[in-house]
Amino acid sequence: MFDTSRDILNMVLAVSAIVLTVFLTMVLYHVYKILRDASKVTTSFREKLDLVDKILNLVKDKLEAGASHLGLIADSALKIVGFFMERQGEKTSKSRRKKEEE
Repeated sequence: MFDTSRDILNMVLAVSAIVLTVFLTMVLYHVYKILRDASKVTTSFREKLDLVDKILNLVKDKLEAGASHLGLIADSALKIVGFFMERQGEKTSKSRRKKEEE
């Protein structure tokens, strides 16, 4: 079967080429699986970031809407406090007048 050392060399080269091909095929398969998993992780991460972005935008919109109402509420509270302070001032001036009259 092997007449010369060249025949042995050719056989070793053929076996080496087959082993190298099998090894490279296995490596490429594992690289493919790793990249596929990385793609899934990236997609999942992107979806979660989109969800967080939507939540933050919703909170921002709610705060902006609430902030516009806070000005109105603060003005109303100031008017109510002013009204009660005027009434308190009127009551104290009336009680002073009654004391002075007596």
